[in-house]
Amino acid sequence: MHSQNAPRQPFTVYRGQGLFNKVFEWLMQRKHGLLSANHFLSTNFDKDLSRAFAQSSADDPNKTRVFFQIRIRPSIFSIPFTSVAEIGHFGDIEQEILFSMHTVFRITKMTQMSHRVWQIDLKLTNDNDPQLTQLTNYLQNDLEDGTGWYRMGSLMYKMCQYHRAADIYETLHCFI
Repeated sequence: MHSQNAPRQPFTVYRGQGLFNKVFEWLMQRKHGLLSANHFLSTNFDKDLSRAFAQSSADDPNKTRVFFQIRIRPSIFSIPFTSVAEIGHFGDIEQEILFSMHTVFRITKMTQMSHRVWQIDLKLTNDNDPQLTQLTNYLQNDLEDGTGWYRMGSLMYKMCQYHRAADIYETLHCFI
């Protein structure tokens, strides 16, 4: 659930960053798909500040500059996010909104602004999103046997992450 100090009306936040070109190419293949952050996600209300963050990787030919525009409906109560403006490093200047780990967004639009500069529009999803529900059900049904680590190894194998799967299985073997 989002915190008491987060806005109550729909709002838009921004994030700018450089993405490695291979990561960006992977993202391009997921237009209209789901995107999950595997870490806490820091965003803010200031478009210019976010564009500056994206611009900071302009000299790196291995990165594509990305400006995320994220539309939020606070009525989606299952998604934890909060305003950390009062406690963040930059205080009210940045007006930071922090999303919890594994927050899922839908990619709604991808627009090339200039050479190696893209705007990607995201929309916060909720537990009722049909595609997210289908994926969750598949993972729960397909990976129900064994311990948590065994299931993780199985998932890595099915995702063709063979080295990660092997590492997990080798670790499990050490404990048997």
